[in-house]
Amino acid sequence: MILIYQCKASQLVGMNIPELDFGQASIHDWLIKCLEGKHRQTFLTLQHIVDPTSSSDSADNNASIPLHVKLTPKTKIIIELYSLLMDSNQSYVEIVSRMVKLRVTTIMLERFPEGIALPLWEAILKCRSNPPTSWGEAALNLVGRKDLKMLISSKLRKEASRWSNVSLFFTRV
Repeated sequence: MILIYQCKASQLVGMNIPELDFGQASIHDWLIKCLEGKHRQTFLTLQHIVDPTSSSDSADNNASIPLHVKLTPKTKIIIELYSLLMDSNQSYVEIVSRMVKLRVTTIMLERFPEGIALPLWEAILKCRSNPPTSWGEAALNLVGRKDLKMLISSKLRKEASRWSNVSLFFTRV
């Protein structure tokens, strides 16, 4: 805040304080502006107030989840995902991959308001028909490809049993 003092000799004559209009932080308004393409600033969260120097990826380590993330976990998830959605360079695959990294589940999406969840469901549906081969079980489960998930898990079990049999074979000889 800028304070302007007017001094006359050694006495204070007046003080002129410019009015700053911050308004209330509304995630709803921020999301609408994001979807309209009008808003490019990040939403002001508790992280910006409590620890403005910390990185936004600090929640990836479960052992040290900061308090501000514990207090507003869904807000952090929504802001992070919508920031990706508004970035024209991000593909649906990258958005769904980030959802998996943030541990978003279909149950969580069902609990979001429909207007907030809709773009996220769209990203999931776009990836459902042709998911990347590099995706693991969590991502395939999120996009509803239980058939591929079962294929991967049975394939991994077969490989694991094959290698465990090989190691037993060599230990007996």
